[in-house]
Amino acid sequence: MDEIRLLYNFFTPNITPILVTEILGDLKKDFKKEILPQKRVIDFAKKLLPYICNVNTYYNNLIENDLLGVTTQLDFRPHVGNSKPVISEVTL
Repeated sequence: MDEIRLLYNFFTPNITPILVTEILGDLKKDFKKEILPQKRVIDFAKKLLPYICNVNTYYNNLIENDLLGVTTQLDFRPHVGNSKPVISEVTL
């Protein structure tokens, strides 16, 4: 957990929807070991720390918007859905 916090100090992780789908898919798996699927999902969720990360828009939405004529800037920034940019005041 210490390494994860250190990573979050310097970077803002970008979580893909596929990763979220995989984590939710672990709930439906039938494990014969002693580890319950719910415990694995909890362990994955603890690693994500959702209050400091971005969940990227599903790629199908980006393709659909491109086909509809909406330009998407591909400048190595995450594309988060349902967000508004905020301009903060700079006080000197």
